[in-house]
Order: sequence, then C-alpha cells, then structure tokens
Amino acid sequence: MAHSRESRQQNASPIVVGVGASAGGLEAISSFLSYLPAKPGAAIVVVMHLSPDYPSDLAKLLARASSVPVQQIEDATAIEPDHVYVIPPNTNLAVMNGVLQLIPRNDGHPWLPIDYFFRTLSSDAESRAIGVVLSGTGSDGALGLEAIRTQLGLTMAQKPDTAEFPGMPEAAIEHGSVDYVAAPEDLAKEIVNHVTHFGRRELPYDRPEQSRNQISKIFVILRSATGHDFSAFKENTVRRRVQRRLDLHKIERLEDYVRYLHRNPQEAHMLHRELLIGVTEFFREPEAFETLKNTVLPELLRDRESEQPFRVWVPGCSSGEEAYSLAMVIREVLEEHELTTAVNIFATDIDEEAIDRARRGVFPAAVKADVGEERTKRFFKHVGDALQVVQSIRGMIIFSKQDLISDPPFTRLDLLSCRNLLIYLKPEIQQRLIPLFHYSLRDGGYLVLGSSETVGNFADLFQKISTDTRIYKARADDGSAMARTNLQFPVGGESPATDSRRVKHEPTPTAPEHMLHRFLLNEHTPPAVFVNRRREIVYVHGRTGRYFELPTGVARMDVVDMVRSGLTLPLSQALREAFKEEQVVKRSGLRLDEGDTPTFIELSVEPVKTETGEVELFAVVIREEPRPTAASGQASAGGEAGDEESAEKTTYSAEEVQSLEQELESTRERLQTTVEELESTNEELKSSLEEYQSTNEELQSSNEELESSKEEMQSLNEELNTVNSELQTKNAELSRSNAEMKNFLDSLEIPILFVDNQLRIKRFTRAVGDIINIIESDIHRHIKQFTHKLDYDEFINDIADVARRTHPIERVVNTHDGRTLRVDMAPYRNVDDVFEGVLITFLELRENSDT
Repeated sequence: MAHSRESRQQNASPIVVGVGASAGGLEAISSFLSYLPAKPGAAIVVVMHLSPDYPSDLAKLLARASSVPVQQIEDATAIEPDHVYVIPPNTNLAVMNGVLQLIPRNDGHPWLPIDYFFRTLSSDAESRAIGVVLSGTGSDGALGLEAIRTQLGLTMAQKPDTAEFPGMPEAAIEHGSVDYVAAPEDLAKEIVNHVTHFGRRELPYDRPEQSRNQISKIFVILRSATGHDFSAFKENTVRRRVQRRLDLHKIERLEDYVRYLHRNPQEAHMLHRELLIGVTEFFREPEAFETLKNTVLPELLRDRESEQPFRVWVPGCSSGEEAYSLAMVIREVLEEHELTTAVNIFATDIDEEAIDRARRGVFPAAVKADVGEERTKRFFKHVGDALQVVQSIRGMIIFSKQDLISDPPFTRLDLLSCRNLLIYLKPEIQQRLIPLFHYSLRDGGYLVLGSSETVGNFADLFQKISTDTRIYKARADDGSAMARTNLQFPVGGESPATDSRRVKHEPTPTAPEHMLHRFLLNEHTPPAVFVNRRREIVYVHGRTGRYFELPTGVARMDVVDMVRSGLTLPLSQALREAFKEEQVVKRSGLRLDEGDTPTFIELSVEPVKTETGEVELFAVVIREEPRPTAASGQASAGGEAGDEESAEKTTYSAEEVQSLEQELESTRERLQTTVEELESTNEELKSSLEEYQSTNEELQSSNEELESSKEEMQSLNEELNTVNSELQTKNAELSRSNAEMKNFLDSLEIPILFVDNQLRIKRFTRAVGDIINIIESDIHRHIKQFTHKLDYDEFINDIADVARRTHPIERVVNTHDGRTLRVDMAPYRNVDDVFEGVLITFLELRENSDT
C-alpha cells in the first residue's frame, strides 16, 4: 500500500458535526455539548434560528456548558477540530474547502439556515460530515440530513419525546434520512465513539482481490434477500456504501460484516436502501429545466397529433422530485400555449418504499426553497407542517416498480429523463442502456441526462441540442442500434425484438383456418363497437361509418356523442340499462334517415365477460332490419303490389295517423317546456357556479395569505423562543449571582444599606437591623419612614445630599445604646457608570485598650 491507514487519517480533513436547532434548542445544545470531552476529535458547528434584530449571546451561554472552546463565527473562519463554532444572527452559513463563510440572508426566500449549511457541508466534508437535528418547530434540516446521508455522512436526530419542540426531529425522521435517534447526551456519546473509530477499520480497498470476493458474497446475499442484483453498480460506489455500514456498526473487518449481513436480514434491507440512495431534489440543475421549458417542450407538444398522449419516462425516480418537477414544467407549457394534450409520465424505481413515498407526494416544507414561492402556491397544498403536491399534478404521473436493467422498457416516448443514475453503474452497463433509451424514444424524441453523463460511443444516435445541458434529440435509426446492446428481457414483456416500429420481420404464411376466421368476421358479422363504463370506445369491429362519426371540436371517444342523429336517445337509455343490469338490452325498429331512403335497424348492448366473470366492456352491435310493409288484408285484390306511396298510405288508418300526430304534438310541447326549464335551471346553476368559483378564489387567496402569515409568525416565534431561552438563562444566572452576593454580604456581619436615587430601600444586610428598624418586606419603602438608634438628626438629609451631589460623606455618631459608629455614605454606579443610589456602611469604633 502507498499509504498506511494511519497516514490517511492524519492527512484527512477533520470530521465536522453540524448541529441544527430552533425553538427549545438552547437547552438541547447545552446538554449535547456538556457530554462532549474537551477534545472530541471533531469540529462542532452550531446553527440556530436567531432573531435578525437581536444581538445574541448564544456563544457565551453555550460556553458555560461546554468543555470545548466556543466562539462565534467570523467570516472566513478556518475549521479546526476540538472547537465549537456558533452562527451569528441574520446570516446564512456555508463551508467550502474547510472554511466557514457567512452569506447574507436573502429576505425574498424562505430562511432555512440549517438545510443551507448541511447541504454545503455534505459537499465539502462528504463522509466526514455528521448532521444532528435537535429541538425546533417546522422541518428545517430534514433535506440537509438527506444530502449528508447521500454523501455517506452520518445523520442523527433528537428523540422527539425528549425535545421541548419535536417538530424538526419528527420531520427528519419521517423523511427517512436519519441513522440514529436518541436524547442529546446519547447523541454526543455516539459521535465521540464514531469519531474515535472512524477510518481505523479495515477499508474495503485495502486488499483489492480479497475485498472483491467479499463484495461478491454481499451481492449474493442481497439478491437472495431483495431479488435485486447490484453487480452492475460501480465497484467504488458499492465499497463506499459498504464502508459506511462498517462505520455505523463499528465492525472491524469486511469478512465480519459479511457474516453479520448473513445473520441479520434487516441489515440486508438497510444496505439495499443504502445502495439505492440517489441525489434528488426539485428542479435540480435549473438550467436543464429552463431549456426544456423554453425550447424542447413547446416543440414536442405543438407538433404532435392531438389524439396521441405525450409520453414521458423517468427511470430511477427515487422519491419522485424529478418526475413532479417535469410534470409542473409540462403543465406550465400546456397552459402558456393553450394546449389540451393528454400527458402520461411513467416514473419507475426498484425501491418500493421510495415509490410509495413518491405516490403520496408529501415533502417537508423546506422544499419551498427549491421549488420557489410561485410554484409552491400553485402546485402544493399544506398538510400539517408538510407540503403535498396537488392532485392535478399527481394524476399526471404513474409510479411503478421497475428494474431498468432487466425489465422491459417503455416505448414510443417523447421524452426520457434519466439524470444522475448512469454515474452509479459500470461503464459496460451504461453502454448497453444508451441504445435502449434510443429505442424507447420516438424519432425526434429527447433524452435528458445528468451533468456528469454522456451518450458515450452512441453519438451517432443522438444530436446534442445545448452546450450547457445534457439534452439530446434522437436521430432516426433502422433498428441496428439494438444489435449493439445485449440486454435481455423476460418472456411476456414488451421486448424491443417484438416492436415492429423498429425491427422488420418477413411475413409468415397464414394458416387456412385463420383466413376463414377473418373472412367470416369481416363479411358475416354485424358492425360493433366496444365501450367501457365511461362510454368510451376502446375497439371498433367492421364498417361502422354509417352509424358513427366524429363530432366537430375537441375529439372525444364518447359513443353517444359519436352515434348518428336518431340513435342518440335509444343508445343512451340502452347503455344505462345495460350498465346497471349487466344484461343484453335491445332496441328494435329504430329509423335512421340517410338520403331519400330510411334505414331501420336493431341496436343491442351486450356485456362482455372476462374469464373471472367480471364485466368491463360492453359491445354495441347494430343489425339492419327489413323495412316495415303494409298488412296483407290491405293489399290490392289482384295481388299486385301497389306503388310505394299507396303502400305507405294504407299502413295506418286516418284516425290512427291523427292520434299519432296529436300525441307527437303533445310530446313536442312537453319536451319544449322541459328544455326551457332545463335551460333556465342551467343558467341558474351556471350563475351559482360562477359565484362559488369567485368565492373559492377569494377563499383560496385568503388561505394563501393566512399560510404566508402563519409561516412568518412561526419563524418569528422560533426566533423569539430562542431569545426567550437566552433571557431565561441570563435571568437564572443573575438570580444565582444575587443569591451569592446576599449570602456573601450577610456573612460579613457588617451593617450595609443600599438605597436608590429616590432614597428607597434596595438591599441591606442582616446586621442593619441592630441600627435601623427594618425587615425584609420593607424593600422599596422610603428611608425616612423608618426609625433608627442613631444620635444623628441629619441622617436623612446627608443621604439626600449624597444622592443629589454624588459626593461621599463620612460621619462619626453615637447610638442610643452607647456605641460609636463611623457612617460612610458613598454613591454607587452600575456597569454603564450611571449613578443608581447610595451605599451606606456602619462601622463600630472601639477604643484602643492602650488609650
């Protein structure tokens, strides 16, 4: 080895512990620091929500509880181990290259100093970062801990039931980014233990060949426990994540960890989660989203056929931030260009827990800093202290479990966003996936990669559209690209080899029975359409053009809207009855007027049952009927058929025709009355709806204002709680000092009296009671209200003179009981050199024994 384990440890930067807290944090941090030794081996950086307008004594207060030196941070402070650094008020704190930088607070954005510092700490210290979240309200720190954990640092949170305000620890724990949960004193002990052993365990790369063998065993255990094969991951990525588990469990050797992993199924699950951790956040790399919004998406959405949905795939979506960001941008583009295109976003991952969190769409309120104020108001709603993506955005996305390497891909895509996933996979796997991505895209579709990823040797398949982002446009291909990858897909999946869009196969001879079946279906079965319970046409059989047509305007697949005039009402009634009863419903003798010759048809709605007996589809079958003819008794005596007009006239008698006409006229009148009533009711409903919409908008606006006010009040409350904690601590110290001073003065047995500049009693020692008739309850009473034992008529006047002229006076006086006293009156001042009163001391003079 080029370097020993010890030399690596000595040359490495120090471990940095970031401690975040808010309301109730002073007590928690004090307790935490009190359990640290004088030299913990790490630097401690304290970040609290402090009032921007109040000078903080946080560093002084913490210094009393800490054996580690405490100092308030100044700009460009270099981090050193065995020091505690405290953030000053009204700033954000960042760290770069081991130097603490003070960043001005941006009043236009949410102030989340803990997340801000933790994120910079994760980038700078990586695995040597430790994040600790203590008492506080809100969710500041949850996303920062996730960033630290992503970089393989250690994350901790105070046990909620030990916190005065458990909001921040609970948010971090619920977000799933915490390794240890304990009381502050136990967290301090764990940090000392972690720092003591950090870097002293056997690193997996110390013995490359032997460690590869152990890593292979770990892959076997993981595949057996989770069903996932991680052998495609980069070796260095796997080793770093395994190293983190060694540090967490304080296991010395990799062989011992393999045994521990084999004996503890829960550890296999935790390592599985550890390997799947990816860097994800809303609108990560904003320039890529700006290019998508301004260039790519308008082109894709405008130039497509309206009936085709816009298809997007986000593999490796983790907890869903990337997919939701794309959905928001797509919605903005649709509304900006007044488009009504349907959108299907497929977001996949192999981590079922992450998929479940993504489906819920609930995130800490701190994501507002990444999303922005405007998008937060538009696309999120408040759920307690968290934010949830609104249903209109969640409904655009289908989250599902999928293994990108082994499962079939989605196809006919317009956009594929696979950012910061390939960097964790081996180069050979990356080179197998890029052609797969090209295959999945339509010609002219777009591929979005992370800032550190490229298409590698497949530049001939893509055209890069921007020098600042990794966005590529798919070029047309004859299918040969898939021959350059050897990805295999399970039988029954949507395999590239079965998609006729890219791969051409020679036609196979058709069996005679198949030809007969097709002939019978096409020539001797009536036309039919198959609809679901929403009346949407999902399949068409035969020539149905005589009976159905697309209506003008926005295309809809509602069968009732598409059926020709004259069949609308009977079809609608038949469908309702069939949906309800799940039985065949027929309507016969229906007349369809086309040109000069009417057509009479029979319409039937028949349920289509699945193998399990469930009914999901209904067949609307149309059969033509023979035209009605005159009764045989009304035919001509010669048996010759009359002309068409006479036949129609002899079908009904004059009385029947008149009765039918009257009934028809009455029906028309009732229908007209009903239509007018419906129109009137509809106008009233529209008016009411507009009022409700207006009221809803006002309520929504008021709700947004209240939420904004609530957040401001919460932030102010946190700052006031911090100030209050400091003041309470100071008050306790003053009370303690006051008690100590009183005990000290009483122990002297010297009569001492303090009066303020208004000659009111402020303090006195017990011995004064032998000279002036005063007790403890006389505090704040005027001195002239008391009697004394002094032969000193000018006693009160002299005290007033000292208070007025602020010069000392000394007198020798006698007492009624024969003692001689020296009375010293002197002004006293406070720490700001302001006169506050008179100090009076009585010293008994005794005659010298030699006199």
